[in-house]
Amino acid sequence: MSGEKRKDRKGRILLRGERQREDGRYEYRFVDESGERQTIYSWKLVETDNVPNGKRCALALRTMEKRVQQDIDDGIRVNEADKVTANERFDKWIADSKSVLDGDTLVSYSSLYNKHFRESLGRRKLRNIRNSDIKRLYTEMVDEKGLSVSTVQALNSAVSQMFQAAVDDDILRKNPAIGATFRLSTMHRGEKKLKDALKPEEQARLLEFVKDSARFSRVYNLMVVLFGTGMRISEAVGLVTGECSFRSKSIHIRRELRYRAGLDGHYSYKLKEKTKTEAGKRDIPMFPEVSAALKDEISKNRKKVENPFEIDGVSGFIFLNNAGKPFTPSHVYDMMQAMVKAFNKEETKNAILEHRKPKLLPHMSPHTCRHSFATRLHENRVDPLTIKLVMGHERYETSANTYTHPGFEVLLGGFDAVSGCMSLK
Repeated sequence: MSGEKRKDRKGRILLRGERQREDGRYEYRFVDESGERQTIYSWKLVETDNVPNGKRCALALRTMEKRVQQDIDDGIRVNEADKVTANERFDKWIADSKSVLDGDTLVSYSSLYNKHFRESLGRRKLRNIRNSDIKRLYTEMVDEKGLSVSTVQALNSAVSQMFQAAVDDDILRKNPAIGATFRLSTMHRGEKKLKDALKPEEQARLLEFVKDSARFSRVYNLMVVLFGTGMRISEAVGLVTGECSFRSKSIHIRRELRYRAGLDGHYSYKLKEKTKTEAGKRDIPMFPEVSAALKDEISKNRKKVENPFEIDGVSGFIFLNNAGKPFTPSHVYDMMQAMVKAFNKEETKNAILEHRKPKLLPHMSPHTCRHSFATRLHENRVDPLTIKLVMGHERYETSANTYTHPGFEVLLGGFDAVSGCMSLK
């Protein structure tokens, strides 16, 4: 009969647009905001229905219908929200952001996303990613993988901007990444790990080892400069001859040199004509040992480089590899890992022969040299303003709280200096 209502197999009246298929699954047909016909499916008509054995179902059809109707009323693009994955949307956001965001920022965002989000939540449809899912992923990154909260926050910055673009384009109603790092930020507040500096004797033993090593002596001058100036590794490998004033005994820091992959995946040198902060543009006084190391390295380059490496019109780089190109920060990092490993192996062997406990070096990176430099200045009572200026920090607190780590001997010396001057009785 033409006026008879359509029913399901349980005798329940189906609403307009609803029907039950031969396999028992329910479907709902509707016209989306663009005028295109769409269909959604569920094994349940209402939430109290049981799901057939072996079938999976998240929401009942009528729950989905209410969401669809609300999306249509609010102008949400239902079709895209249900079909576009986070990965597809992120790739589009990156492409759209090339004219807005700095190239290094885009590369950093892409690297973080590809490493931590793409294969986990990235394959899901935008609609199906919830705030709780993102929080769970971030908690695993910190608690199980040992990543820093700052790394998670950097990733969430990219993810949140991607989702917000989808909200702005009426694909999503709300941004599921907002507030996703709040719990981590509060739980780990104050737990920022201080980066270690080498002790004076450790620093001296390492430099002596490098100087006498057939394998590592080629980076001895670089190590002296890193320990003696506190430069960031990107500043050191980007240093050119014209920025070293031997007469005035100063080094002019004006740029950084990076070596990283672009959005196309290919690696290349990138000269950044501005430092990390405006305070990063600075002059560093030369210690005699630093001056000698720089002069020695420049002299070596004159003998072996016929066609000086040039990038963006800049040439005269001081610290070069065997190919005549500047060292890359990652190569120096790898060299230091191998250097410490070789040192500790030899020290362990010598300690066994000499029947003593080995004096092993801790894990270190080029940034360890920067921390060690700041700590040596602090240990030798250099005034705080000088340390701030030489380190290139905007605030002294950064130098004091993060980069200076005086050993117990220095603390003991400070106590000895005031012994008897404090009323403790």
